[in-house]
Amino acid sequence: MVVILFSRIKDMLLLLFIPCLCSGQSAPPLLRFSSFLDPSNMVYLRWDHNEQELMTFELQVLTTGWVAFGFSPHGKLPGSDIVMGGIFPNGSIYFSDCHVVDEATLEEDESQDYQLLSLTEDETFTTMLFKRHLRTCDPNDLDITFAVPAEETKYACTFIPLPMVKQKHHIYK
Repeated sequence: MVVILFSRIKDMLLLLFIPCLCSGQSAPPLLRFSSFLDPSNMVYLRWDHNEQELMTFELQVLTTGWVAFGFSPHGKLPGSDIVMGGIFPNGSIYFSDCHVVDEATLEEDESQDYQLLSLTEDETFTTMLFKRHLRTCDPNDLDITFAVPAEETKYACTFIPLPMVKQKHHIYK
């Protein structure tokens, strides 16, 4: 089963092993950050972290069956840290913390550091909500790091009064 799933994963780009979007399900936890991970807007990832260095992810993919998400140290499969989950036709759920050994081998981690919060599927979408600590001390898990800008960003808000006009005008620049 893992070999068949891995052959499908291997064909996907940049470790975005998931199809997704928003479905009409109950409201998930408040996650401050989000992005579509593909140009077709089929894979949608939401995430957030807390003071205890715990990351929460919600992956919504335009697919049924299974989804996967991974981190790669070099943008290639070998050495990648992957979490995958799905729903079998009988309704049972599987969820696993894995790593890629080489181009043909996906292994389940001895230490299962991802925690499944929910896994749902409808006719169109599979949605997996899960969490993991930024650092797990598992040699098969990659540390999750964030780039913090060196300079503080500042924003200013101002109002500019516009003249009253009687015909159409264009504003540019």
